[in-house]
Amino acid sequence: MSVIVPVHNAEDYVALCLDSVLLHGDVDLEIICVNDGSTDSSLAILERYAATFDCITVIDQPNAGLSGARNSGLAAATGTYVCFLDSDDWWRPVDVAALIRSARDQDLDVLAYDAEAFRDAGVTAEQWAVYATYYRRSREYAAPVTGARLLTEFRKNEDYRVSACLYFVKLDLIRAKDIWFTLGMMHEDNPFTFEVLLHARRAAHTQVALYGRRVRAGSTMTAGSVARSVSGYVRAYLLMLDSLGRWTGDDPEIAEHLGRVVYQALVNARVQHKKLSRPDPLDAIPGLDLEPRAHVAALLMARLR
Repeated sequence: MSVIVPVHNAEDYVALCLDSVLLHGDVDLEIICVNDGSTDSSLAILERYAATFDCITVIDQPNAGLSGARNSGLAAATGTYVCFLDSDDWWRPVDVAALIRSARDQDLDVLAYDAEAFRDAGVTAEQWAVYATYYRRSREYAAPVTGARLLTEFRKNEDYRVSACLYFVKLDLIRAKDIWFTLGMMHEDNPFTFEVLLHARRAAHTQVALYGRRVRAGSTMTAGSVARSVSGYVRAYLLMLDSLGRWTGDDPEIAEHLGRVVYQALVNARVQHKKLSRPDPLDAIPGLDLEPRAHVAALLMARLR
C-alpha cells in the first residue's frame, strides 16, 4: 500500500499525521511524503522521520499545489493500492491490514471507507453542524459492483463523497487509465474520483472510519478565492463531461445518476458565482477563456436557478 502525504507548511500537524500511519506496523506500507515548497520546518520534520523509518520517502519540490504534490506521489508509488492522506489529518486506530486484505481478496479496484470528523479550536457551531457527520455514510455497500454502480448507489442515498482521501485505489487502474489530478484548479477531487469510479471494474465500501478529518476554522472566502472556486467547478464540470463521454456502460439508471453528478458541479459553480458582485459569469472563470465549452458552461451556469 502506498500512502501519499502532500505537505505544505504543516509543521504543527505532520508529525501526528505520520505517527498515526506508523502505528500500523503490521501492514506493508510505503509512505510517500511530498514537501510542496514549504517555507516552515515541515521539510526538516519529514527528513527526520525518513532517517528513522525506512518506509518513509521524502520528495522535495517547488510549490505545485495539492494536485501537483499528489501527482508526484502517484508517479513514485509502487504499492498494489494507493491512498491519500492530507498532512493535517490522520489515520484512526482501526484494522488497516483487514481492509487491505478485503480489497485484495475481493480483487477490488476501489475500496471506499469513511471518516470521523474532529472539531478544531475556533470552529463555530454552524460550521461544525455541516461536517460533524458528513464523512459517515448512512449504510455499508459491501457487495462488489462496478464503480459506476457504486457511485449510483452512493448518490441515491446521498452518500457520495468526492474526497480522494476516502478511497483505496488499485495503482494499476490509475496507470492503465492515465488518471491524474488536474493542476492549478480548486475542487480537483471532483474529476479525479469521478473518473476512478467510472473505470473501476469492482468496487465496494466499508463503514469503517479509517480517516480522521480535521475541521479547521476558516475565514470568509475572498472575492479572488470565490472566483477560483467558480473556475474550479466549471473545469470539474468539463473534465467530468469528458470522462462521461468515454463511459461505455448502458444502464439507464446509472447513466442518469452519473449525469446528475456532472450537473451538480455546474450547480456548485452557480452557487459560488452568486457570491460575486460581477454580473458577467464569464468574468468568474479565469484561465478558461480559451476553452469554448467554458463559455457555454458559463452561460448555462448563469441561467441556473
